Amino acid sequence: MAHLFRVLICLVVFGLGSFLYVDQLNQQTALRFQIPAIEKEIEEITQQNVQLAFQLENFNNPQHLLELAKQPEYSHLKFPFMEEVMVISSEIAKRYESTSEEIGPADQRSLVKWPIYLGSSKR
Repeated sequence: MAHLFRVLICLVVFGLGSFLYVDQLNQQTALRFQIPAIEKEIEEITQQNVQLAFQLENFNNPQHLLELAKQPEYSHLKFPFMEEVMVISSEIAKRYESTSEEIGPADQRSLVKWPIYLGSSKR
């Protein structure tokens, strides 16, 4: 009777180990089946990124922007005159730039770093 009990325990342990091994192989196989679909999705996203970069480059083209400026909905926009444009050197800008140690976290939300109107005069 003791030998039968030992053999039965060995069969149960062997069956449980085999079941867990096959289950792990099935999980790996399911993941391997998902790889081509994910690769295809990544390729589509990459192609979309290239297409969007091309569209963005075409939109930001100066010639296109000048054509947009001629349209009626943008007729209120104008080029600034030279006396309206302020040029700030980097040394002056760095001198007036505040550091995070000087200002507390609550004050940083309402901080205006550059209170200088660039491109038009303040009236």
